Amino acid sequence: MRKHVMLPKERLARGVTAFFALAAAAAIWAGSALAADLPRGRMSLDFPTATDNNNATYILDNSRATFAQNKDTADVAVITINLGSIVFTTPPLEDYTVDALRYLSRNNGDGNKISEYNIYYSSNSTNGTDGDWVEVVTNGNWMGQPNSDGEKKQVFDPPLKAKYLRLEATKSTASGNSAKNCMIGELVVEGTPPPAIVIPQKDVRISGNNNADSDHNAQKIIDGDRNTYWKSSTSAQSNIPSLLITLVGDAPVPVTAVRILPYFDTAANRINPAPGKPNIFYSSDSTNGDMDNGTWHMMGQHSTWYVWNTTANSYYISTDDDPYTNERIWTPSTGSPATAAPVMAKYIRVNYGGKNNAFAIAEINIETVAQQEPEEFSFDSVSYESSKVNGVDITAPEALEGNLIVAVYNDAAPFELRAVHLQSVSLNAGFSGSIPLENLSENWPALSDGDKVKLFIWDNISTIKPVVNKTGDFIK
Repeated sequence: MRKHVMLPKERLARGVTAFFALAAAAAIWAGSALAADLPRGRMSLDFPTATDNNNATYILDNSRATFAQNKDTADVAVITINLGSIVFTTPPLEDYTVDALRYLSRNNGDGNKISEYNIYYSSNSTNGTDGDWVEVVTNGNWMGQPNSDGEKKQVFDPPLKAKYLRLEATKSTASGNSAKNCMIGELVVEGTPPPAIVIPQKDVRISGNNNADSDHNAQKIIDGDRNTYWKSSTSAQSNIPSLLITLVGDAPVPVTAVRILPYFDTAANRINPAPGKPNIFYSSDSTNGDMDNGTWHMMGQHSTWYVWNTTANSYYISTDDDPYTNERIWTPSTGSPATAAPVMAKYIRVNYGGKNNAFAIAEINIETVAQQEPEEFSFDSVSYESSKVNGVDITAPEALEGNLIVAVYNDAAPFELRAVHLQSVSLNAGFSGSIPLENLSENWPALSDGDKVKLFIWDNISTIKPVVNKTGDFIK
């Protein structure tokens, strides 16, 4: 029979116990995922043969007035899309379900369009170049489709399970047998993302230096209600709006995204007041969240996040990351320094560049990553020779020094402690194996029916301070 024996938290966590507790309690984003355009805020893209002036950034900017263009020296255009930072979670979350890839040419069909192409996908690549790649479309041809406003679509049936997609353009309308100078207005991936892991709002603290009034204070941002909202003051004496988010716990937390949901006035059927154009910063070592101490990095900024629609008398989100909620997603891939991996953060700041305007935010959610449960210290088994215990199998995820105690007893009435063996042990981190019992007493007993073996490790036998808080029981 195997018993798991846990080390005390201070030995297991080395300062990150709070994070494991946080990750274990992390809530899955409420609501079933719907097949739709995958959020672009999570994506990153590589297009190594794009021209300098018309580079890869224009493929995901939600504007067909801008476009990326292949160089006139490159016969093939290879565009690799990282669907999201989930490939960096430990263990990896499930893949995206990908239903289709839409190609939108420049300006409603103008320009040198992709005509023939191949498509590949990978479910285990970690950087867009390694891993296994499957060719799912060979010699595809978009020119046979009706010209629906210059938009072409490749449907995947059955849908793909992928973390990366790769479009390989081989021919274009103006270059004949090559893809030289081909143009891409936008690439849109349809599908269903895996559920995001959101830090519970009970584990987040927030404060703001500029609240319009008590009914619209910063606490409204983390109350789980999208019908309440924080609003900044328009007073000339007010400060430039700034929100400080503190992630509760003893250690920084890996952050993969900051999601901001603007306030939608259902009665007026519009987004108003404006959500503003904040810059998002994070720090892992600030002592109190002030930007005058510690190291701060920018997660991202969006100067064209929203625009005013005069006809609708409403703001609308011009670069929807989530077409169902108008939620804007900031990820480390848009930051400085840019990285596709999670960043460690203790504090997050939402800073605005000006004042005297009414900004409003309904909710902010912080996404983290799935974490493996810490390995448990365990007594795995005991070994015997001539019915005498002569060894103990131990798994120790962390370095451990102490005293191994092996007790042989029989608890059938009357209780009998038959023998006790004590020896020092020193285990390296990651040890998993057998510890032979050394210098056993001549009276060390052979086990009889009903005898039990109880195992302990103590770090200091004189102070009776256990390293493990449970024991392993092995019954003969």
